[in-house]
Amino acid sequence: MDLLQPCVTCGITIRERIRRHVLSSLPPDMTVLLSEWLTFELSSHSHVCGACYDNLSRCLATNSRERQLGHINVCYGCGKSVTRARRHKIVEGSPLASLVSLWHHHVRAANFLCHGCYMRANREVSRRNITDSNRFDALEDHQTDQNIQIPIPPPLPPPLPPQLPPPLAPHLHLGPGQDVSSIALPNYRRCANTSRRCIFDGCQQSAGHLVPTLIKSALLFHNKLYVPRCARICENHLHSNEWELLFDNSSLTNTFTALEIEILLDSKNVENVIDFENIDLMPNHVCHYWTGRTTQEFIELHNSIPIQSVVPKNSKSALAMLLIKYRTGDSDARISSFFRIAKSTLQYKMNLVRNCLTDHFVPLHLGVSHISHQEIVARNTTIPEKLFGNPHSYASDRWAIVQCDGTYLDVQKSSNYKYQKKTYSLHKYHNLTKPFLVVCCDGHIIDVFGPFAATPTDAEIMNYLVSSSGGLFQYFRQNDVFILDRGFRDSVSNLEALGYKVHKPETKDEGETLSTLQANKSRCVTLCRWVVEVVNGRFKRDYKLFRNVFINLASAHMMEDFRIAAALINKFHKVIENPENADQIVQIATSRLNLPNYLGQFIQEYNLNGRRVLFARIHANLPELN
Repeated sequence: MDLLQPCVTCGITIRERIRRHVLSSLPPDMTVLLSEWLTFELSSHSHVCGACYDNLSRCLATNSRERQLGHINVCYGCGKSVTRARRHKIVEGSPLASLVSLWHHHVRAANFLCHGCYMRANREVSRRNITDSNRFDALEDHQTDQNIQIPIPPPLPPPLPPQLPPPLAPHLHLGPGQDVSSIALPNYRRCANTSRRCIFDGCQQSAGHLVPTLIKSALLFHNKLYVPRCARICENHLHSNEWELLFDNSSLTNTFTALEIEILLDSKNVENVIDFENIDLMPNHVCHYWTGRTTQEFIELHNSIPIQSVVPKNSKSALAMLLIKYRTGDSDARISSFFRIAKSTLQYKMNLVRNCLTDHFVPLHLGVSHISHQEIVARNTTIPEKLFGNPHSYASDRWAIVQCDGTYLDVQKSSNYKYQKKTYSLHKYHNLTKPFLVVCCDGHIIDVFGPFAATPTDAEIMNYLVSSSGGLFQYFRQNDVFILDRGFRDSVSNLEALGYKVHKPETKDEGETLSTLQANKSRCVTLCRWVVEVVNGRFKRDYKLFRNVFINLASAHMMEDFRIAAALINKFHKVIENPENADQIVQIATSRLNLPNYLGQFIQEYNLNGRRVLFARIHANLPELN
């Protein structure tokens, strides 16, 4: 490509951030001066960097014919700047200097090598020395044998005319300035072949991990994205499930070398089937990439349910099918092709596994029956306990502190008028349903209710749960604390009538602002209520199925899938721990709760917000920019 051509004067590789000029666009007198500086024939497609172009212009203006370089500290091998990098000086007359002089068709002005090119050149010199030594020893042994006569070689045949390369296909044509050793594939892309940074754009973390081979194969077969051998990835992106962000990288290219094309062709012959029946032999990162669980967690989940009685054959693969569906959100057709089974067989097995998890796994990790009131109290963290609880009471008398909130699951537009009317949200302007979560202070999910229609508010959902005959609010005790947001303001009276304590951000009156005390109380609620928002984000972060729009056929088991995901989060996800400075945060919040707003009082006392400010016009003779 043009951006990777070297400057014919100083030898620096011209990249996007470096100005460049094509030789065909230079003035004739500048071309003559450039030909005096260089000893090789110039091509009209060659380039000159911006610094060398300025030097040429300066020499023509001063009638100077002495050669000047725009960049001095340039690697002779790769053309990169070594001003701030590790570099090695080329010693004249050394074997290293003789070798690197063969790398280019002309001698560059640089006399440095970067560390990578220096190591490559040293390896080549060592290899040649070993080869020459072996060749010399073989020649000595051959000459010491006097009985062997050296035959006279036959005369060489006349040289053949040079053969022209075969023409390329129309869709594989070379771009301007593109080398013959690389070719552009319109339907495939590849990442940058570098180990200096993570393959994700904008990642500043240390990239010390190779991309696993199975993940490379998945990206190549499903997304036509090739990850080179030298590409590196950081710890966070390796274990995250955000590979779709890789497809929008600005550093992706469609040019491939001959070696990379050979790897693409050889990878077609590799079997791309992962054996979940022998999951003990599968690496942890591969199992986590597909299912969201490590191998030990997968085995623990498989052994905790009687799945073999439901799916006698290949029960681990059947469990993996449903987990892959949750994790990736891919279509049934794509997952069935991955396991090489029919789509109907995949759906049948996933229904069996879903029912098994709903009957035997979810009741153990979700619902009011899986956790006692005392266990909820034990999950109170320091900040909400000291701000809204009674930490100095006996453990049996302490209040349980919970947080409630609703989330959204997008559904497909339905031809059923009643269903369409109930699921259309005038707030989000699309169809959705609302699951409702009750969460402990450390992020443990007590229960999930729903799905509710898109039209009722959070307060209406809470009033429905209070008035229903369910066991949730019969489960809590008097003086238990509910931390809510402003959307629950219409249900506060019903909760307080049952003897519960409710804390939510204060609501301002129309045309008024919050007082200092009301604002400080709202900040105390915000210090604690972020936990339920984090839990809501875990569903769509760890399980891409809930990011997608549920089709009408899948909406029938949508809530079952959501409850299974909630049980998986409770079972395997880490809980939120107390910060190290939790006591300091509580001390600052309580000490400043009744602190007056001195700045606001000062502004109101002197009526600073009601005064008019007389601005002075600036008069200056500024130059006009063109």
